Amino acid sequence: MANYWDNPSNTCIDEVTDNPLHFETSKAITLGYDLTNTTTPTEGQTNWNSTDGALQTGLAGGNVVLQHGMEVVVPRRVKNTSGADIANGDLVYITGGSGNNAYIAKADASTHATSCGTIAMATEDIDDNAFGWCTTFGLVRGSEAQPIDTSSYSAGDVLFLSTTAGAFTDTMPVHPNYVVRCGFVFRSHATEGVILVRIDDATSATCIAGGDTIVYDDIQVGISNIRIPPSSAPTERLYNGGIGGGVTFPFLGFAVNDYLYFDMQTPHSALINSILESHIHYTTPGNGTGDKFKFQLDLIACPIGGNWAVPTGSPFTAERTMDSDDSNSQMYFDIADIPAVNSTVSTLYKCKLTRIAASADEYAGEVYVSFLDGHYQKDSLGSRNETSKG
Repeated sequence: MANYWDNPSNTCIDEVTDNPLHFETSKAITLGYDLTNTTTPTEGQTNWNSTDGALQTGLAGGNVVLQHGMEVVVPRRVKNTSGADIANGDLVYITGGSGNNAYIAKADASTHATSCGTIAMATEDIDDNAFGWCTTFGLVRGSEAQPIDTSSYSAGDVLFLSTTAGAFTDTMPVHPNYVVRCGFVFRSHATEGVILVRIDDATSATCIAGGDTIVYDDIQVGISNIRIPPSSAPTERLYNGGIGGGVTFPFLGFAVNDYLYFDMQTPHSALINSILESHIHYTTPGNGTGDKFKFQLDLIACPIGGNWAVPTGSPFTAERTMDSDDSNSQMYFDIADIPAVNSTVSTLYKCKLTRIAASADEYAGEVYVSFLDGHYQKDSLGSRNETSKG
């Protein structure tokens, strides 16, 4: 059966007899298609694709044919407002829009903005300031007129967004770039390459949890994991937090000139060349409102394969003027923002924490330290290599 719809008469016409087709409304209607068809439908036409085994429709613009149930395109044609032409097979992200029109540009893996919004692959050439179709899932095919070169890959190879705008690669990007898996090679060919498009969210290299580029986490040092010097050490104090009665727990009571040693190591998830914000958690058993106490942090640091060095600014000091919250509360006291020394993963820090004399109005009691930790910035779930971020 080869029929067509006549818009003026709002009637389906038999293409053979050129007469209107009449259907009995009481009977189920089944439309049949020529299953041997090899022609490509033009814009607005639908026929059977005997190769793919599915219906196909010519989409607006006349260059793209949609295989029903086998691929998904962005619901409307998108507009290229990037200032450069976009080729068939280029990966794109949405840059904005107006009304019902979305604007696109070539995606690339080098920045958060141009990678995490990767949405589709162009399925036709889209000139600058023109509209075109893009595929979010399904096959994107190259042709002599609009080639896609997959000749350097094999069928089945996994493809990722490249750091070259619009391009794909079979090499997963490394830190500090972003990882967007965009599909698979379906056919290897110099011009008529075919790609099975499936866009994943940007992950792993730098984009984490909810698309945030950088988040904070703790390097924790419990007081049971520190080294106490033979003299001038803080005193272990059993304390119940001022609750009154009940079980007591160990705190380290720092008088002036007391000190201890501890070590820290940056995790593999840490942002390379980021600061480390060190601080203590403490409480005081007595009310010292208006009094002061002061701590000093000395340290050396060494990245894997590097040399031990004193971070710029060491030793670091910080002084606190107490208020009513210091008594019987867990307080947070920032000691130092240690400059970037983690040029690779697993940087080691050797640290010495000392309570030193305050500038005035010295708090006469001990400062009970319960925990030591440092806030670090992380931009990935870990490192791909054992001793380097990549």
